[in-house]
Amino acid sequence: MLHLYGPEVHFAVTGNLNLGVMATWIASPLALAAKYSFDSESNTYFALGTIMGSSGFLANSKIFGGLHWATVTHGTRMSNFSISGGYGYINFGEFMEYNDPRYTFSYAGGYNYTPYYSSHIDNLETHLYGTPDPTYEQREFGEKGLHGALSFGLSGITPVSKKASLILDVMGFIGPSNQVVYGPEQTFVSTVQRTDLTYENRTFLYRQGQIQDIGNFKTFLIMPGMRFNPKYGTSFQVVLSGLVMQQANGQRMSTPLPMISWFRQF
Repeated sequence: MLHLYGPEVHFAVTGNLNLGVMATWIASPLALAAKYSFDSESNTYFALGTIMGSSGFLANSKIFGGLHWATVTHGTRMSNFSISGGYGYINFGEFMEYNDPRYTFSYAGGYNYTPYYSSHIDNLETHLYGTPDPTYEQREFGEKGLHGALSFGLSGITPVSKKASLILDVMGFIGPSNQVVYGPEQTFVSTVQRTDLTYENRTFLYRQGQIQDIGNFKTFLIMPGMRFNPKYGTSFQVVLSGLVMQQANGQRMSTPLPMISWFRQF
């Protein structure tokens, strides 16, 4: 399959097992796919599938993930309907970290304040972390590790003429969403020695943060389209797809993702 974003090649290793490679036109990201279909004496079929991929040479392959699912299909080669369910996950590594610090810092006078003396920050961080020079991981929130979500899919195809079919493919992901929440204000008095050897006392307010679960995010990829089959083993597909995302806080975002694909059997 060749489409706007890259190629896919799938091989029938046996009558039940397919292996494939999915990529973009620059070969990154890159994914390997496998699907095993079980024999059936009726028009209902079962299959297990998996995709494992990474960012390739982009981000030095530090971004990786997988999607594993099971599918039930009812129908024939030309007209069928499928329901899928599974689990997907991704690890963004250092490329998905909160920019939020582990604490906020302000002057007790009520306005944001950047201390004139860095010693004020050193004193506070010594109070919080036991050292005036904490590591990045101590100072900033990092969200390293796997981010997982349940997945489901609905798809179908039905002919509208001898050489054209109507297709619909819907994919959804639902998973937990986190954000940094800062606690109540606390008072800290910092004392430093000035250049004239006098001491300066200043009171600051700080609030420590925590990562909290705020609900679930929802992402849907809706792909209605038409598939044209000019001859056996060759088809052309136009899909007017769209991506809809809803964050746990209720914010929504959507964007069109049109696709044009060419299929060829060899």
